[in-house]
Amino acid sequence: PELRFQFSGSNGLFQQVSVLWQLYKCVKGLESGLLEDRIYLLLFSGKLYKMIKIVLCSWGLGYMIKIFLVEDEIAIRKGIKNSIDWEKEGYEFVGEAGDGELAYPMILKTKPDILITDIKMPFMDGLQLSKLVRKELPATKILILSGYDEFEYAKEAIKLQVAEYLLKPISSAKLLDVLAQVKDVIRQEQEEKELIKK
Repeated sequence: PELRFQFSGSNGLFQQVSVLWQLYKCVKGLESGLLEDRIYLLLFSGKLYKMIKIVLCSWGLGYMIKIFLVEDEIAIRKGIKNSIDWEKEGYEFVGEAGDGELAYPMILKTKPDILITDIKMPFMDGLQLSKLVRKELPATKILILSGYDEFEYAKEAIKLQVAEYLLKPISSAKLLDVLAQVKDVIRQEQEEKELIKK
């Protein structure tokens, strides 16, 4: 079902609560039965948008895919981080690190849905990091960034079941395309888990 609110401006707490109550009834199926595919939220902005986002997340909806980036070249790392409006694109940028050794404990703490990692780094490279993450967080999707179009690297990445093996330099548009594909896979897996629970 499609939920449309003709809402403009702010007329105080009553109107905000009314909108949230309508949304709650729709999510819980109190009026129109079970939800089928998506709820479309229109014309939300500012504080109300943030309030609704918080409420949606608390209900398990509106979940933002968490991204962690590992890249030893500072310019590339900052370029990737700053060239994308992560929240607008539906992602939460949860952390970054310059090598696998620094990244690993941070990854275990933040539990990202997607790990983007360079392959050649000091102390612990991307393949070693991917092996550890695959063992501890098997649901995390891994994107390998590499300046090396070499068969051995690609073969090892295939063994680790990485989602994508991407050659640097990579544009933000290309990265977003790949992330969108991976996000769809994650959403599908989440939906399947929910069906199994039911």
